[in-house]
Amino acid sequence: MNKAMEELHQRVQMHEHTYAALGFALHGIAETHIIGRLRDHSAQVQQGDVFLCLPRAQAQSQTFMRAAVQAGAQAVVYVGSDADVVDLPEGVARLVLPDMAALGGFLRRYFATEDAATRCIAVTGTDGKTSVAWMLRVALARYAGAAWSSGTLGWMQSEHEVSDLGNTTPSLLCMHYLLAAAHQAGIPYWVMEVSSHGVAQQRIAGIPVQAAMWTTLGHDHLQDHGGFENYAACKARLLHQVVADGGIALVNVGQDAIAPYMKDIPYHAY
Repeated sequence: MNKAMEELHQRVQMHEHTYAALGFALHGIAETHIIGRLRDHSAQVQQGDVFLCLPRAQAQSQTFMRAAVQAGAQAVVYVGSDADVVDLPEGVARLVLPDMAALGGFLRRYFATEDAATRCIAVTGTDGKTSVAWMLRVALARYAGAAWSSGTLGWMQSEHEVSDLGNTTPSLLCMHYLLAAAHQAGIPYWVMEVSSHGVAQQRIAGIPVQAAMWTTLGHDHLQDHGGFENYAACKARLLHQVVADGGIALVNVGQDAIAPYMKDIPYHAY
C-alpha cells in the first residue's frame, strides 16, 4: 500500500452501512452486519474486509477471489456476470454489478459522497497535464481558500504536502478515497490528472467531474491502446462523458490534432 492510501485510510471517516442496505446477497451472514473496509488487491485483504474484483483482473478473477476469501474477506464485490463469481463459502456476502458505472455509484454510497460539494476538474493530454494541474491548484487555492490536485507528482494538498500515488491516475478505489477525504475536509476544488490508462480502465467511474481539459495529443502509449486512433478516441471519450453528464469541456485549440476528435462534442477553446 502506498503512502497516500495509508494516509487516506487513516483520514477518511468511514460511515457504517449494513451489507443488506448496500445490496449484497447474503449467505449465512446477518442483514444487520456492518460492511467492512474495501480492498482492491487480494494480497492486502485482512479479516472482515470487502474485496473489489474489477474487470481488468477478469482472467484471474477466480484466483483473486479465492485468495481474498482465504485471507479473511467477508464479502466480494464483482463487476461482470453473476455466473462468473466463484462459489463463496457460507458467511461470505457478495454483490455483482454490471459495469464500472454501477461500481462508481456503489462507491459514492459507501463513502457517503453522493452530495459531495467538492468540484472536480479532470486534465488529460499527452503532455502538459502535470503543469496545468499544478497551476490550476494554485490558482483555485488562491480563489477559494483551498484546492487539491492528484497526478504524476502525487496527491498534493499543497506544495509542501505531497503523497505518492503510484500512478498518474490511481485506482478507482483510491480516487473515491480522495473524493471522500476532500469532501470531509471541505476542500472546494480537486484537480485530477487523468491518463489514457485511467480513461480506458474507468478509474474515475462515479467521480463527479464538472470540467475536463485536453492539453495536447501526441504519440505516447500507443502500444497500450492499439494505435493512435484508439488512443485519441480514448482521450475524447473522457470529454464526451463529462459533457454528457452536464459538465464542460475545454480544449487547446493550438493543437490541430485534437480537433477531428471533438466534432460531436461541444467545447470551449483556450
